[in-house]
Amino acid sequence: MLDLDKYINNSIRIKMFGKEYDILEPTVAMNMEMKKIEENLTEDNLHEKRLEAGLLLLNHNKQKRKFTREELSALPFEALTRVTAEVALLRLKADKDPNSESRSRTEK
Repeated sequence: MLDLDKYINNSIRIKMFGKEYDILEPTVAMNMEMKKIEENLTEDNLHEKRLEAGLLLLNHNKQKRKFTREELSALPFEALTRVTAEVALLRLKADKDPNSESRSRTEK
């Protein structure tokens, strides 16, 4: 059986501002929004675009915590870059793990 809940609940645990959060794998709609955010990425707007992407990704968490621009602006640039990359890796984890017995998995 293909268990889609394993994809829906796929998350990565982070610690930020002294508390732990479970950041969920981005939805299809979120991936489309990320594409729009990164569409006109330049060296001049890199920090603003990274902040926008970080808000989109971090606000999709199991705890329903909504972070603000001000909060994420207080993070080091590398921290925001790292969390964006780690959330992107969730797709690889889901591809390898949750439905390893499914037909589509064996056909890859």
